[in-house]
Amino acid sequence: MKPKNNLATLWWMVFLSLALGVFISYFFVFVNALFISEIGTSQLPLAYIFSGLGGTIITWLFNSSEKKIGFAKSATIFCLFFALVMFVLWYFYVNGIGVYYLIFFAYAWFWVSINFTSLVFWKLPSNIFDLSENKKYNGVISSGEVISAIVAYLSVPALLSLESFSRDKLLLISFFGILSFSFISFILGSKIKPQAKNKPNEKQIYKRASPSVIYKEKYFQLIFLSVFLGVIIQLLIDFSLMEVSAHQMSDAEELAKFFAFLFGGMRLLELILKSFLSKFLLKEYGVFISLSTLIFALAFIVVVGLSSLFIGYTGLILIVAALSKLFERSLYRSIYAPTINVLYQAYPITKRALTQNYADGFGKTVGQLVAAVLIFSIAKISGFESKVFMLLLSILLILVLWQIVSKKLIFHYKIELSNILLSLQDYHVPEKRKGLGPSQGSSSNDKSEENHGDILLQKQKMSLPQLQVVIEDLLKIEDRIKIASSKKDYELVDTKKSDIDTRALLQSLIETVEQYPKNDLLRLDSEVQSMVTNKETGSPLLILISILIQVQLLKITPNFNFFNFHKKLLAKDFLLSALIQNMALEKYTELKEQDYFFLLEERVMKYTYLQACIEDLSGNSPFLQKLLISESNTTKNDLLIVLSFRYDQKSLNRIARLLSQEDKSQKLIALELLELQLKEQEKKWVLPIFRDEKPEYILRKLESEFPQALIGAEKRLLSILANNEVEIPSIIKGQALMELLKKYPTNNYGSFTHSFLTSPKLFLKKVSASLNGHQNSLPDADKHFYLTYLGIAMDDFLEADSGSGIHHFFWGCDTSEAKTNKSYMLIHSLYSDLYGKVFPLENV
Repeated sequence: MKPKNNLATLWWMVFLSLALGVFISYFFVFVNALFISEIGTSQLPLAYIFSGLGGTIITWLFNSSEKKIGFAKSATIFCLFFALVMFVLWYFYVNGIGVYYLIFFAYAWFWVSINFTSLVFWKLPSNIFDLSENKKYNGVISSGEVISAIVAYLSVPALLSLESFSRDKLLLISFFGILSFSFISFILGSKIKPQAKNKPNEKQIYKRASPSVIYKEKYFQLIFLSVFLGVIIQLLIDFSLMEVSAHQMSDAEELAKFFAFLFGGMRLLELILKSFLSKFLLKEYGVFISLSTLIFALAFIVVVGLSSLFIGYTGLILIVAALSKLFERSLYRSIYAPTINVLYQAYPITKRALTQNYADGFGKTVGQLVAAVLIFSIAKISGFESKVFMLLLSILLILVLWQIVSKKLIFHYKIELSNILLSLQDYHVPEKRKGLGPSQGSSSNDKSEENHGDILLQKQKMSLPQLQVVIEDLLKIEDRIKIASSKKDYELVDTKKSDIDTRALLQSLIETVEQYPKNDLLRLDSEVQSMVTNKETGSPLLILISILIQVQLLKITPNFNFFNFHKKLLAKDFLLSALIQNMALEKYTELKEQDYFFLLEERVMKYTYLQACIEDLSGNSPFLQKLLISESNTTKNDLLIVLSFRYDQKSLNRIARLLSQEDKSQKLIALELLELQLKEQEKKWVLPIFRDEKPEYILRKLESEFPQALIGAEKRLLSILANNEVEIPSIIKGQALMELLKKYPTNNYGSFTHSFLTSPKLFLKKVSASLNGHQNSLPDADKHFYLTYLGIAMDDFLEADSGSGIHHFFWGCDTSEAKTNKSYMLIHSLYSDLYGKVFPLENV
């Protein structure tokens, strides 16, 4: 949903909430006190039975109507019917027609009304918003009801004290509330998108939605039980409150004022919880804690009540009953109900509406019937204290059962979320990453020529001199393509022949490197390093070959571990990421627990450092900012790959796919699934990185174990240049050096240029050499350098997707020219084929 549409819909939901609050609050105050004073609590079970039967019939009729004419029309028609009933109730009460039976019917109808309007209200956001929006907006959309309820409850004592205001006016205000609710429901119902038809090739993981199928599903049964038990608890607490208050107060006016103040305070607490706790609790601690909060709070109060009875302090019972109602309603509405609404999001849209109708609709009405039978049994007990004791004991036992159901519900919620993962195809490493196949544009004749080239090169294992020749031939192809592009003379390159030669040479290089023993690889590595040092202009291909060789060397090193080899890994740009990806792809299982946590901690430390850099340098160089963001995204990807050393790789790959989606609900599902996979220490380190987007939030949540001080732009640039403990690619250090010299020319930072002239990292050395003695031309030096040394323009990188790593900057060739001329398309193929082998778990 677009932001503007989101905001408009959100406002409509708040207005709907306001209307609902007016309807429920004034209706409740009117009927509750009258029922206690005129009819008595002994008739409560019968009223609950009538309301349960009436609610079941209304829900069944609504389901049938919704299937035929849609939600918007059905909800409007039924709400208008409820408005008509309210008007009739007002008319009969004003004219004194059957007042005793009218009050009884009004009380029973109140429960039918509140359950139906609640069903309509919570169905709207679950069908309009996605999962992430639901978690974000649930507290906001119901705040209107809380505000209007607070105003209503607290205004009743003042209104009733006015001579011109009679009790029947409460019904009239309630009538206008439900009338407004009807019209707003129609407006919002029209915003529900029609269900999209499944594509023929889409994997089906759910059967056709029908009551018979839904009833058999364990997940539905547990949601139904949660709603069912919640209603029983609510009615038992209501009965206990009414029983206790009736025992101590008999005047209808006094009761009305007591309930007004109690429910006003209840709604005020609800508003506070929705404003400061609801969203935070659901987002940070998940659905299980959100479901359990209400249960544990009520259990504590009930235990206090039982204790007071045992010690003979019965004066506390009214406080216990009032507190039970206070916390039951405020916690249920602010935390429990929104959480249950989130659980429906695990269903596909085709089943969500029907499931919510049956679980919410019938769960509440059946709960009322069972609660009525239970209350009827308890009401038969003689003696006030014995009756209260049985009520509290029943509530406590049901709370224990409710907690067991909640625990099972979360387990099956995980299963439903996992089904979403199963609907995604497994991530497969492309063939070019396992070994080079034919290029996409090759014809059958091209393939035969390519195969002929492969056979000539693979007849026997190549010696070191032969392999050097292969590398030199590849470099010649790279140089020839660059020259052709610079001269705009693409005839200099026979792209068809070059493509065949290149792929054959790359295939031979990769296979030989993989077969070489350690001593031969060491000699080859030495030769390649000499080539890199002696080459006047940069060669991305040569750097990539060097990383390929060093990855293979480390893979065959006995007793390798990341802790002991950390300094060696930091000495070469991108080597650590390449090694992590290759080891994860080959399902490396020899990583010990201590080494695993060292590697995980190292990646988190790097990520937090990069976030601090982004925060300190915001508003400075767009290019440096883009480099830092790209590198932090690569580190984020590395974190998931590191986790695959301990957890199922297929599941993590699917989670990674969901995290990469633009749909926020998919990301939220991925985060919940990731949380289910991890242990406590891993959750503490990893989840804040994926859960939050703003650097300041991430740094704040991780500051206890990964403290990163914000030190300002100048000191941060100096920190980047001096930092040898965190893996910072030399391209970032080089750009930081350029920025430092440009932004602070009078601070004599030229000494850094001289110190990096002897850097073992060639790129940083080249940057320093290009800057040495040319500080006056710095504004253009960086653009010129990147274009000539790497063949990539900075402007193109700024326009590229920041989700790609800096690796992409080196080897992606994502320039406007690469998309328009054949020679650069060929060099892109040259880099990407080898890149796919060096970084097998990244897309170029």
